[in-house]
Amino acid sequence: MNTRRYTRWLAHSLSATLLLAAPAIGLVESAFAADPFRSGQAARTLDTGTAEAFEMLFKTGDYPKARLMLQQARNTTTQPDPLTYAMLATFAYLDEDWSTFKTYGTRTRQVATELNTSGTDPLRGNLYQAVGYFLEAAYVVSDAGDGLPGGLPAALDNVQKVFSHLEKATDINPEDPELNLITGYIELLLANEVALVSPKQAINKLQNYAAPGYLSLRGVALAYRDHGSQEQALEAVNRALEQAPTNPELFYLKAQILRKQGKLAASRQFFDGALAQKDRLPAGLVKQITKERSKL
Repeated sequence: MNTRRYTRWLAHSLSATLLLAAPAIGLVESAFAADPFRSGQAARTLDTGTAEAFEMLFKTGDYPKARLMLQQARNTTTQPDPLTYAMLATFAYLDEDWSTFKTYGTRTRQVATELNTSGTDPLRGNLYQAVGYFLEAAYVVSDAGDGLPGGLPAALDNVQKVFSHLEKATDINPEDPELNLITGYIELLLANEVALVSPKQAINKLQNYAAPGYLSLRGVALAYRDHGSQEQALEAVNRALEQAPTNPELFYLKAQILRKQGKLAASRQFFDGALAQKDRLPAGLVKQITKERSKL
């Protein structure tokens, strides 16, 4: 299994926010925002800085600004959220800073455990305990950990814990949007990498139960791109773009789908649209987009 790809997919499953706008970075304060996944009586609160960093990353698609906002949220919050540390682990992964990645993976699990054992939020506690164990498993099989095959037994033990905690979260509320977003992306990954589940199962979760829409619809588009109709993939990515119209990663995804449809001129336009915002993206992703664009 490709550990790098597995970690990146999980990062994208750690959702975004539906806030109307993110303030200037210097004005971010520690406060609490409306739940980005749920509404009504089911809604929770989330640290504003973390919520805004997630929106900056997954809706706007600006990695550098999201990193700065997330660091400030970590330093100013009075109520740690496991989501904060999971995202910090993602940036450490992008930096190939495995020591920091391990630290934040463990911190994700620890903060989530407190949510669970205190009774504050057992669903999110179990969900992010699963995420924490996953991140720790990714570290164990990395070159900085025990590698493969040496780290495999410990990693598999952690993976068992991942699914145990996901099952506990599902028992609390199988229709929870945040849970279905993360498990939907994980199931899509498993469909791609090891064919353990049907992509239809992931599509159902992402399309019918997950939120926010611009991130769940991205997953639907990815699923159809790899396992189904390119027309359905295009429909899903267009719906995602309606909610996140400037996101360069959605431009990139649409470019790939158009290329598969043989619409090369239109595909070039969206590759170029993504590259026009390359300052927002990690260097490795820019390199990949540039490589694919050069082949058209």
